Amino acid sequence: MINQEQGAVLDPKMSATAIVVTYVLIPVALFVGISLFAYATTISKTESEDSVLTHIK
Repeated sequence: MINQEQGAVLDPKMSATAIVVTYVLIPVALFVGISLFAYATTISKTESEDSVLTHIK
């Protein structure tokens, strides 16, 4: 028998697949998604040659 506090409820165990999806795949997907969004929003700024900050007229 498992020693536990009075009134405690044991949660069902997570499967290995659920652990990998929750702690590996979802964070990696979020990182890649945010990185692609940041890259996509700055790509147009880096392609232009004349800039107000780097070119004085």
